[in-house]
Amino acid sequence: MWQCKKIRKHTRYVFLKGLSVFLSLLLALSAAEPQNESKSNQKGSSFSSSYALVIGIENYNNWPLLTRAVNDAVMVGNELEKMGFEVTYRSNLTLRELEQEFRTFFYAKKIDNNSRLFLWYSGHGHTLGGEGFLVPVDAPDKNDTNLKMKALPLRRFDELSRLTEARHVYMVFDSCFSTNIFDKESKDSPPITIALKNPVRQYLCSCSAGQNIRDNGTFRELFIDALRKEVEVDANKDNYLTAGEIGLFIEKQMTVIPGEKTRTPQYGKLRDFDKGDFVFFLESKSLDYLKDSLKDGGFGPEMIEIPFGSFNMGDLQGYGFGDEKPVHVVNISSIAVGRCEVTFEEYDRFCAATKYEKPDDVGWEGGKRPVIHVSWEDAKAYTKWLSEQTGYIYRLPTEAEWEYFARAGTDTNYWWGNEIGRNNAICDGCGAPWGWDADKSNSPCGVLQA
Repeated sequence: MWQCKKIRKHTRYVFLKGLSVFLSLLLALSAAEPQNESKSNQKGSSFSSSYALVIGIENYNNWPLLTRAVNDAVMVGNELEKMGFEVTYRSNLTLRELEQEFRTFFYAKKIDNNSRLFLWYSGHGHTLGGEGFLVPVDAPDKNDTNLKMKALPLRRFDELSRLTEARHVYMVFDSCFSTNIFDKESKDSPPITIALKNPVRQYLCSCSAGQNIRDNGTFRELFIDALRKEVEVDANKDNYLTAGEIGLFIEKQMTVIPGEKTRTPQYGKLRDFDKGDFVFFLESKSLDYLKDSLKDGGFGPEMIEIPFGSFNMGDLQGYGFGDEKPVHVVNISSIAVGRCEVTFEEYDRFCAATKYEKPDDVGWEGGKRPVIHVSWEDAKAYTKWLSEQTGYIYRLPTEAEWEYFARAGTDTNYWWGNEIGRNNAICDGCGAPWGWDADKSNSPCGVLQA
């Protein structure tokens, strides 16, 4: 990830002489707040916790019995557990039990604004006067005048999802009803950095008002296939799966599956919570990297998302400089950082576009090597240009951010241990094929272990 990961300030000597500013550009996600320790174990996840509530209702007292609702909920829950969610399973709930489970799920768990919540409901739904309802196991017949009092209105989820502290909420209903609280969402998913940063409340249901639930497992099967990436769902090919992409996929599939054309899935977002997108992280090597498009064509530097977290900053070994003490805890927000130092190739593109003076590569062939002979003002000019080209905020990392990235969760002298070793860094006596021990140059980007 980084070529040279010396940590303490008095080990700055590892950077090549003549390098005025060491550029490791960050795409700042300024709206993200410092968070507590993560409970999510999903690969690549930047969420502090991931909770799921799955409910199946099939043993109705006064409505047609269903045969697959509970099993569908269990199968979805099992898949979510594999993805790092803490799953609660419930079945055949009364109205009172439904309301209690929803309140507990949205409010009572250890939730912060970096949590995500997933809800799955399999069971009957109904529409009365244009309003959607979930039908609990003890609800009266659909023609009963007291049904409104004995069913759960969809508008309850407006209240529940708005008041929860979670950043991302996704509610999936294998049920039929109409709802006026969600807006149909755009078919274009936001860039992943925007999707992750902004709060969102999304929903997906398998059919619309006036249609009948198909108790055949098709909707559940499509949903799980999407989570497993057994079908082509990742519409923008960024190796992240979002709720918006799942909705678009299921909507298209329902129109071509025999016997399902009479069902019209619905998906959308809650008003005022529509800038983000619920994100499922896929198991893929390329998952970690992203590039922003440039207005002039092509892409910006390769970035890697660093999840939020806390670390002990300062002289952990006890023999550093005075300004490295005392050791103190620092919270870092989720952010994206340049996978490598800014290269001559990347910086030269900026110079060509802006007529900025190119730095001297002192015969080192430039290209993929980290750029040298740039000043602080040069660095700021480059990040300003990147921001204008991409529409996102690029900047240099703070001292605390850089130490957090470089430590990579360690408390040793170097990220690989307490001894300098060989071929771990570019420095005098480090044994690398570049630098003081060899040709006195810096190394091409990405050649050292990270």
